Order: sequence, then structure tokens, then C-alpha cells
Amino acid sequence: MRADRILAVDDELHVRELCREVLEADGYQVDVAETAADALERLQQDPYDLVLTDLKMPRESGIDLLRAARKAAVDVPFVLLTGYPSIETAVEAVREGAEDFLPKPFSKDHLARVVRRVLERRRGERRNGQVGPGFSGTLEPPRLIGRSRAVERLRELIRRAAPTESNVLILGESGTGKELVARSLHILSPRRLRAFVPLDCAAVPEDLIESELLGHEEGAFAGAVARRPGLIESAAGGTLFLDKIGDLSPRLQAKLLRVLEEGKLRRVGGREWLPVDVRVVAATQVDLPAAVGRGQFREDLYFRLNVIPVAVPPLRERSEDIPLLVEAFLAEFAGCRPDPPRQLAPAAQEALLGYPWPGNVRELRNTIERMVSLATTRTIELQDAPAEIVAGGVPPSGDEAAASHVAFRRAKRLTVDRFEREYLHCLLTVHGGNVTRSAREAGMKRSAFQRLMRKHQLSSRGYRQAACTAAGGGAEMTGTARRGTGGSPPPRGGETA
Repeated sequence: MRADRILAVDDELHVRELCREVLEADGYQVDVAETAADALERLQQDPYDLVLTDLKMPRESGIDLLRAARKAAVDVPFVLLTGYPSIETAVEAVREGAEDFLPKPFSKDHLARVVRRVLERRRGERRNGQVGPGFSGTLEPPRLIGRSRAVERLRELIRRAAPTESNVLILGESGTGKELVARSLHILSPRRLRAFVPLDCAAVPEDLIESELLGHEEGAFAGAVARRPGLIESAAGGTLFLDKIGDLSPRLQAKLLRVLEEGKLRRVGGREWLPVDVRVVAATQVDLPAAVGRGQFREDLYFRLNVIPVAVPPLRERSEDIPLLVEAFLAEFAGCRPDPPRQLAPAAQEALLGYPWPGNVRELRNTIERMVSLATTRTIELQDAPAEIVAGGVPPSGDEAAASHVAFRRAKRLTVDRFEREYLHCLLTVHGGNVTRSAREAGMKRSAFQRLMRKHQLSSRGYRQAACTAAGGGAEMTGTARRGTGGSPPPRGGETA
């Protein structure tokens, strides 16, 4: 089975080499080009499975390359790299036929994730529900690392839920591994030989997500030069994974509900209803019942999705798995250095065990990568850890006074976080999601206010929608909001003070 071939096009050498390094490490065959003209010549000579191209280049742009490739009948998916991301950029890129776009600067993980998603989507389209010689998926479920009771219960629930045709709603905080669970459900299901198609509902601009999900017909909008199936059709016979489902707009919620209830869809600009056979696995880190109560999420769609709920535990509820995870991540990053560290010093291990890990397994993985990169000896010492982990870890000395002080600081941090989130919620409720006015009332710069919103995973969109919904309900709700009792934001799962 041949490796997927990728062409990376950018006028900056370090970007080309970064793409080559990351993607070759993932097993892809990567070629690079400096100009659109060079890239087009390569595309006409050799078959490629994906093109990564910079949007802004000195002569022809990435859009020019995309148009030239289409004119030359080169059928290959494009991902555009841009240092100036905007909704307008995304709209133009997708309308010209790009599969996705990636804002600069991007992380290695983000690059790998986008490439994997686009290639999986294209494989699903080519198979059209049939497994052929080109099938390049894996039939091994992802590894859920851990021996805790919480992880064992999660494995058992996955084993029981996977063979069914029921929709699944995965619940859990950011960084707990919800997509890992979704892939396990797919691989262990009767649909494992068909496509697994993921979509991050928060990552696609609202102007584009309907076409992304449902597809479009030729001429449906400016730039729709050909019929394009959507992700639901690409997942035919397989699994559609909708991450951050709570960010889906009310209009798209209604369209998704119809697909689930009737098993058919109509492309944007189309008149024909097309039958679809797809299992939906959705994931969320927000309290959907609370969103239903606020009118931000459809109750009927919630019940359609929540046939089998699967809760992914936060890392702080299975801290006994941290040593196993650390061991796995140390092995993963061993190839990053010629003489990599082999173990953690006891003090560093104790600090990791004592930290509450608000970012969960993702934060632990990133921390281990950092510690491996900064370590100067074969043993990772406590000073190689980030300062917040050193401050939040239990001291290895066993000093009860010091341990009590650490426990107090941890409780204080959680209490302050909860207060911050409640305060932001009240301001955004009162001002109908207007970030500028909310920041002004808080006496903060708008950028600082937005950083706090990101920290607490709050979106102004939901508050604006709630304000519009309440506008027809009279002054009662407005008065409630102004008294600061418009309902608390849903706490992140498992949060304790």
C-alpha cells in the first residue's frame, strides 16, 4: 500500500521544511515547490493526494494555483495556508474549491490533524461506501492508556456501544480524548470498513458549514463551479463525528435533525432529496441540557444525539493513570532527540501527580514534550517542568505544612477560576454577547477580556443568540439578566472547589 503523496508549496523555505518534517514523520511522501508555476508543472507530471499551498506568494497566489490545477483537470484536494485568516478568506478559498485552510502560524499537531482529516474525507468520497484496493484506514482501535476504574468503565461502555447503530454523544472537558473515543467506536463497529469523517463544528465559519455538511450543486452560489458532496455523503455507510456540536447554529441544528429523523438530505442549491446511511457520533464540552434550557440548542436534536451518552473522565479523576501516560509520551518523544531522557526524577513525578491538569491529557502530553525538549540530562528534573506545575505539585519532602499550603493554593485557584467564569457570564448576559461593552464595564482591555473568554471556553455567539431569543419574551428575562441572575454558566464536567 503506497503512502499518500503531498505537495507543499510556499515561498518561505522554513515553512516548506516544516511541512516536510511533520508530514514525513507521519508516513507521507512529501515534495516541495517554491512557486505556483513549479507546483503546477509537478501536478501535471505526477499524481498527488493533497496540495498544501501558501495563499500569498510573490507571483501567482495559492488561489491562482488552484484555478490553474482545476483548468488542467488535476483532481487533487487543496489546503490553503494563510497568515491573514478571515471569514472572507475562508469563503473565497472554499468557493474556489479548496478543501480547507490553515492559518499561520500553525502548530505541528494542527497541520497533521488538518491533513489527516482532508485525506480521510477524500478517501470516503472515492470509495462512495465501497471498500476497494485504495482503503488505507486502520482496523486497530486507538489505544486508551490507563488502568484506573474510570478508564476500564469507559472501555467497557465503548465495547458495548460500538456494535449498535445508535447515535452516541461523547461528553467531556477539552483535552480528554473525545475524538479518540469516537474513532474507537467506529473501528469496533460493523461500519469500520467505511469512512470515519470528522468535523470540528467550531472551526468552520458559519457561512460555510452548511455546504461543508450537506454539499452543494453547481451554481448554488458564486464560485460553485461543480457539484460537491458534503461530509454527510462522504461518510455514507460509515461514521460522521461532529465535535463541539454545541457550536452548531440553530439553522444547521434543524437541518441536521431532519437528516437524523428522515435519513435523507438535500444539497445546497439542490431540489432532489438524497437518501443517506450514516451513524452520527457527536461530542461536546458544554452542558447541552443547560443550553437547551437557554434556547441555544434544540431539545429534539439533543434527544436524537444523546441515545447513548459516553462520559470521558477528566485526568484529575484518574490521576493513577498519569505514570502510564508519562511513560507513553516519553517513548513517543524519544525520537525528537539523539540522546533523549529516559525517566523522570522523583520530584518531577510527584509534581505531575499533584497538578490538577485543567487541560487534561492534551496538556500532559504537551508538558512532557516541553520537558523532553528542555532537559539537559537523561533524567528529567523538577526544574524542567513549567512553573505552574512546580507550584501546584505536592512537595516530595512530605512536609505537611508545605502540602497544606499547596492544597490551599490549588483550592484558591479553582475558586478564582469559578468566580471569573461566573462574572464573565453575567457581563455577557447583560450586554447580549457584546464583548466590547462587557470589557468596558469590567474595566479591561477587549483583548484581555477575550483571553479570559477563551480560558473559560465562553463564546459570545451563544449569548447573542440567547438575547435575540429573549427579545420576543419581553422585559422579564432582560430584568433577570440585569439583576445578574440569568443562570450560571455550565461548570466544566467534574469541576470541584
